[in-house]
Amino acid sequence: MTTVVLDLTDEKSLNPEYVKLIETDEPVYVDVYYWYGITKKGKEYRLNTTNNSGGEKEPKFKNENKPLILGEWGKIRREQLKIKGTKWKSTESQSIELLSELGIWPFAEFKYIKEPKQYKEWDIRNDLKNKDMMAQFYAIIIDSGKIIGRCISNIVQLNSDNDPGIPEFLKNEDTEYIYISRVDIHPLYRGLKKKKCEPLVTSMIETILSKIKYKLKKNFLIFIDNASITGNGIFACKCYTRAGVNNELNVFYTEDNSLLPMDVSLCTGDLNMPRKYYYESLSPINKSPSPKNKSLSPKNKSLSPKSKSPSPKSKSLSPKSKSLSPKNKSLSPKSPKSKSPSPKNKSQKSRNNI
Repeated sequence: MTTVVLDLTDEKSLNPEYVKLIETDEPVYVDVYYWYGITKKGKEYRLNTTNNSGGEKEPKFKNENKPLILGEWGKIRREQLKIKGTKWKSTESQSIELLSELGIWPFAEFKYIKEPKQYKEWDIRNDLKNKDMMAQFYAIIIDSGKIIGRCISNIVQLNSDNDPGIPEFLKNEDTEYIYISRVDIHPLYRGLKKKKCEPLVTSMIETILSKIKYKLKKNFLIFIDNASITGNGIFACKCYTRAGVNNELNVFYTEDNSLLPMDVSLCTGDLNMPRKYYYESLSPINKSPSPKNKSLSPKNKSLSPKSKSPSPKSKSLSPKSKSLSPKNKSLSPKSPKSKSPSPKNKSQKSRNNI
């Protein structure tokens, strides 16, 4: 099994063998089904399939506050914002209360539609030519001559079209932001036991660090969204967390404008599970990390490289450490036990198939 990372910003460096392997890869088509909720007035709304535990048999919501797909909710929100004197905000979250006020919930009936072999579950043939992906680093994992996984990342320009929504308190002009925008494992190789995700994301992060150290020489923040529905996102959560640890990075999630230490014990698959992960180093990026730094090893959960023993009160970012935010003088993570992950965590558009 081999992992290869291509730097798409340097076309001359691309190995023709790997380019051909990507462009001639065989796509995978699967059946796709949809549920629609129909109101008493006969209006149809497409339901969130990933929130349906009833599968093809019945629409059964895991979280009743989010029955609609994001696209449907976005249309409703835009319509409400056009109304003069509206109290709605552009960030209004979907909820049963609001759907009830609009006469959408509860639905009078449901409609089921199935389209055999209509959805491309896997197709990477045009990835290298797809400018919409804004890919700068493109990683693949190869097993017996077959590509079984891909990972895409790009350097983010703050407040631009390729800014995926970096929290304001983390924004700083002196920091380089790198977004791992896609992680996809071939449908036949998904699952934690098959262990394809971790080496793929680990190699991607390792390459990003190498490029930053020797070219950019800036402080950095690498981040990734967990939009995987395989195993309720548990496999992806563990994969992404361990990939950071493998590169001797501190792994965090955010809550209430704070960075909190991320650990695989938080990968529960429930609605409170953190879904956004951030990787950063305490040392300036142009300095090589100490080989003795074991602060993120599985046996030592302290996030402080100077700490000799795990401590729930350990602050990983000392007052001398550079802040990542001009608005927040300290990004010292809180204790993992101080708060449970926020239930307000919003699901992302699907970028991950693990």
